[in-house]
Amino acid sequence: MDKRNSSLDFLRFCAVLLVMFRHLVITGNSAFDKVAGILSTGGWVGVDLFFVLSGFLVSGLIFKEYEKSGKFNAGRFLIRRGLKIYPAFYFFLLLTWGMTYLYHYASHESNMKYLYEALFICNYVKLEPIHVWLWSICVEEHFYFLLCILLILLIKYHKISLKTFLVIYVTFFLLGLGLRTFNMFYYPYYDFFRDFARSHLRFDALFFGVLLNYMYRKNTVRSWKSSLLTIAAIAGVALAFLFSLDDVRYTRLDTAVLLATNPLCFGYLMIRMLTLSARWMKPFAFVGKYSYPIYLFHGFINHLCLQHFSGWKYYIVYLLGALIIGIVVSKIIEYPVLALRDRWFPSASAQDTFLTPAAQAVAQ
Repeated sequence: MDKRNSSLDFLRFCAVLLVMFRHLVITGNSAFDKVAGILSTGGWVGVDLFFVLSGFLVSGLIFKEYEKSGKFNAGRFLIRRGLKIYPAFYFFLLLTWGMTYLYHYASHESNMKYLYEALFICNYVKLEPIHVWLWSICVEEHFYFLLCILLILLIKYHKISLKTFLVIYVTFFLLGLGLRTFNMFYYPYYDFFRDFARSHLRFDALFFGVLLNYMYRKNTVRSWKSSLLTIAAIAGVALAFLFSLDDVRYTRLDTAVLLATNPLCFGYLMIRMLTLSARWMKPFAFVGKYSYPIYLFHGFINHLCLQHFSGWKYYIVYLLGALIIGIVVSKIIEYPVLALRDRWFPSASAQDTFLTPAAQAVAQ
């Protein structure tokens, strides 16, 4: 088996932990609760980190295939992505849907919500989904198809170049920033899905990852080593922990501006970390390998824990429970399916060496 990049798995761990922090329910006023409240305030930036990582890793598979063969098999790519995303995703939906019937919570409306989630359109319909956090999976799914279309066209018309990817990213950056700013001034109230979760408002983060991957492959970002820029990037991300999305005074500004700057900050920090492989990262990187099932199940585990625990016990059981359940689901569903996938649909970029020997197979 190829060696994984522990830095990228560590970033996966950071991303999923931030999202889990975001969904903490603060019920007390102790020092522990206040720290949890700060983490909850800014935890939403974990999704931005996920998006940049996803764009970087997924585009790397496509670029490697193109470099090796001069073409891109979109069908094989989407099948491989599907076998990565769908098994754990539909297992989660079936499990929770079955529980709604077991506890007599099922209704026509809930069935429709499950259908929208199953079709990856819950971030565009009027009914709020049952599992609110699944909106980001919808964005990822839409991105895969859009990326395939773009890459097919760019390869056909011989437009694979840094200039092209820079233009695409700037287009999505301006589109997202412009539409979010328009919503801020046009609508008198904040709506999470309209202003935050629509795919076309978040593609800039994913395509920044694509741009970074292309630049990395061309050795144009490996010299990005500036302590000043590192401090600025960390400070930029930290702003999210100062202004709560739940505070109407800042919500609109957050979604208009920070959603544009967070990917830039995370992208720079990711490039700085790509060649690191510190020993202290390894335990966190181990958990990061299972970040996708952890992300899927964390909200469900959170809901269960709230019914039985409170205070510091709730925080501990929720965080540890979500990590453990995610790892178990990954072991029994995700990785066995990935093994079959690699046997039936081997990747054209399985031996991708675009980073270093220690960075292979990071985009499983």
